[in-house]
Amino acid sequence: MKSAKATRFEPYRAVVLAALLYYAIRLIFYAVTLSPYVPPDEVTHFGICRLFAQTCLLPENTSETWAFGQVTHQPYLYYWVMGRMLQLNLFSLPDLLFLRLVNVAITLATAVVALLWIRLVTDNRATQGLFVVMLTNTPMYSLVGASISYDNLTIAWAVLGLYGLHRFKLHPSGSALVLAGIAVLAGALTKQAYLPLVAIYTALGLYMVIKALGCGWPAQRPSWATISARQVIGLGLVLLLLVLNLRLYGGNLRQYGRLIPATDQVLTVEQAMQYRIYARNRIVRLYREGHRSYAEASKMAAKIDHPGDRRATRYLLHLAKRQTSHPVDLMNRGQYAAFWWHTMMQGLMGISGHLSMPKPWVFLAVCHVILFLALVTLVVSWRKYQPKILLVDAALIFGCYALILMQGVNYPIYRQFYS
Repeated sequence: MKSAKATRFEPYRAVVLAALLYYAIRLIFYAVTLSPYVPPDEVTHFGICRLFAQTCLLPENTSETWAFGQVTHQPYLYYWVMGRMLQLNLFSLPDLLFLRLVNVAITLATAVVALLWIRLVTDNRATQGLFVVMLTNTPMYSLVGASISYDNLTIAWAVLGLYGLHRFKLHPSGSALVLAGIAVLAGALTKQAYLPLVAIYTALGLYMVIKALGCGWPAQRPSWATISARQVIGLGLVLLLLVLNLRLYGGNLRQYGRLIPATDQVLTVEQAMQYRIYARNRIVRLYREGHRSYAEASKMAAKIDHPGDRRATRYLLHLAKRQTSHPVDLMNRGQYAAFWWHTMMQGLMGISGHLSMPKPWVFLAVCHVILFLALVTLVVSWRKYQPKILLVDAALIFGCYALILMQGVNYPIYRQFYS
């Protein structure tokens, strides 16, 4: 006879399973129905993935690659993995759909790891269930998760790294540290924007290790006789990823003087102009610096094949022309912070790609109220449970990364295109 505990209905599990199932269905629906011209830069990502499928290692810059920029001196792990996946497409599915479904799998796996993380943070089932529901109902994350984008693998590494660090903080172990190391190093090979997170995670990880060592970890010195095959594989993977990072970024610094070289450092200007992002930025810059008239710049913009970037180039030219005829004061860093936050919330809670579906202000106001209440709760919890609470780490990571992105990356771009 089964015990009452075994047969008891648990709403928490039903909510989590229902949320994940609904999320999977929605992601697959988007993957099947979305136009490739809606998700951000999917055409470029897909094209580079197909280039990587043509070789077992890394492709070279040739006339076939110029339309995607330089492909030899940038983070490549996502494209390499997708290239291998394309070689395994034995189901006669269109390549675009097949890679979208692979990205759906990555996104669902990320949601599962996020669930494991929130279980470290709190034992409260209601909080865990609400977290999963909110995560799986974030519109922009659903759109990107169903498209071909290196953001999906980047987010997966970020979540896995946080989970590994917090698992180590609660229960110090070599396996948790290796897991975090793999996530940090693999993320650095996936997307340039992950690099600030590498610094943040590394600093946090070093602090946790020093603190654990001060508390007597490990209890006894590990020996080779006690190391399992799984641990050896993990350490080997960490070493391999470290070597690949040093080869990529160290080689770039030595050859070009920067972590990621500009497109026209690797290609000629004529070759680079076939890349839509470079073409957009150069056309606007040529007009702003007086090297091209508005009519000439508009004619150049008309040659950009991608409709979204063609529209974006014309819009930036219009802004530059208006700024010349009717100058307006640009936002300072404080004003830009408020604008940036609103833009990020609008993009996250709505749809922001080559076509956009923004949310009404009332909806965003409700989201801001929820976030404010969550912040108040965090402050109260911090004061009461400061030694144990893991959300403090998450909040600090978010704050540092957002500040770097906002003021160190996006604000200079704003000044470049709108001044």
